[in-house]
Amino acid sequence: MTLAIWKWRSLWPLRIGKLVMRSLDQGRCPYGLVRFDAEFFAHEMRQRFGDPSSDAEAPFIIDVCDFTGHGANWILLECGWHVPEESLAEVVRMCAQRGLHVHSE
Repeated sequence: MTLAIWKWRSLWPLRIGKLVMRSLDQGRCPYGLVRFDAEFFAHEMRQRFGDPSSDAEAPFIIDVCDFTGHGANWILLECGWHVPEESLAEVVRMCAQRGLHVHSE
């Protein structure tokens, strides 16, 4: 399962996660997204959940997608289907506190 985390542009009228994911899959950055401190948020998530490189029990592989020249950035979380519901709920809570959107496909 993949979770994507991003920040919507203020007042952006078309907020459809599937369209964003389609753009990201094609290597395009959607105009509806903006930049946020993705590196810091990824660091906070690694502190909270662990890092797979040093903790075999860490539920997420965290990939920060922040390319030069893009007007936005995002985070991808790769996880298995066995991730505890409380971990997923915590990700949603952390995102909501920071005004970020989390999308699952």
